Parts: sequence; C-alpha cells; structure tokens
Amino acid sequence: AISPSDPKTMFMANDMGAMFRSRNAGESWELIGPGGIPTHWSAGRILTHPTRSGLIFLSKYRGFFRSRDDGSTWESVPGSWDETREPRASRGPHFLVFDPVHGNVGAMAHNAYRQRDRAAVFLTRDAGESWSRAKGLGELTEIRGLHVGEGGGCLLVATKNAVLRSGDLGEIWEPCELGSKATVTALAGGAGATGSIAYVATAPVGGRPVLHVSRDGGQTWRAARSRGFPQK
Repeated sequence: AISPSDPKTMFMANDMGAMFRSRNAGESWELIGPGGIPTHWSAGRILTHPTRSGLIFLSKYRGFFRSRDDGSTWESVPGSWDETREPRASRGPHFLVFDPVHGNVGAMAHNAYRQRDRAAVFLTRDAGESWSRAKGLGELTEIRGLHVGEGGGCLLVATKNAVLRSGDLGEIWEPCELGSKATVTALAGGAGATGSIAYVATAPVGGRPVLHVSRDGGQTWRAARSRGFPQK
C-alpha cells in the first residue's frame, strides 16, 4: 500500500504476519504493527485512507486495527465482528474501501462474520470512526468485491452470483443488470473524469470471461473490449 499524501511512504505485510513501513520509496524498511499481536495471526490487509494523511487500517484474521500516524501507533477497532467464539470466524474485514474523492463514506465486508459461512457488509459515514451493518442485503455467504463512488452516491457489493447497487447510502439495494447469468469473480472501481467507474469480471459457464464496465455508478453496464483478454 502507498500513502496517497506521500508516495514515498509505503507499507507491506509479509506471509509471516509482520508489517513493514518505508519512508523512502522502498529503499529501506522498518518493522511496525500493533503491539502484542502475534505475527501468526495472518499477514493482514493494509489500506491507506485516500484523503486523510496518516490514516491507515490493518485487517488481520483475529483483529481490525487503525493508525492515525502512518503506523507508528495503533488502536483496535471494535465492533460486532468481535462477538464470536467460532475459531474460523474472522474479526478483520476481507474488503475495505472508501470514497476515493472525499473519503468520508466507506464500506467493509466480512466473509466469515461470527461464523465461517456467513458474510456481512458494514458502512461508515465518518471515515471509519464508526461502523454500522448494512441492511436489506439478505443472507450473504461470499462477497467478492466492494466499490464506493464519489460522496457515497454509489455503493456496489459483488457476491458470487450477483452485483448489488445502492444509490442512497445503503438504504435500498437492487441487482445490477450485467446482461447474462455468470459467476462474478471480482469487482473494482475508482473515480473518473465523468464520475464513478466500476469494473466487474464474470465467468460464464462454458463461455469466455467477460469484463463489464459502468461509468455511471453501476446504473448501466457494457462489455469492455476483449482484445488481449485470456480466452479461458
């Protein structure tokens, strides 16, 4: 992960569970991370906040943490994801994204929420200070990607079988029409010159993979040009 406010500040987590920081574009690294957290609690996922300097989040299998000073000090981010005795449940989110322009609205997804085969989405309107569970999504078992558009005007949740969209900060959700039934494999997005851009990759049974693109916050979709894409 690279700091959006200082591209020379970089973060890295290795497969032994340790976390490192570089302040000189990778020339040298120092060990950082929440104190007292066993390194065998997975490598973790790192996210630098897109607009608030120094704010980063760390998701580990047994915890969710926040730093306000580029990783020098840490605090635990508590929530209902901690209310579990299931050893295979994850207390850290699998996906965490923020509005790339303003940064206040964010979303995170747990694919093992309180128990192994149960997923949940949480939303924030204050840059991650507080989180509340998204309603109206029904039973979720596997989330494969999230996207938050500018100002939170577009929220997208990709599951294995569908992409769900909300245009009102998670009050109402509706399925996106991608044109064909297929397994959703990934979702990614960002801010473009004309608004929110999102991409969804699908894998039809017996067909070629398709990359769908939306330039209006997920309201309409079209297949991207397939030149150079793998055929299987």
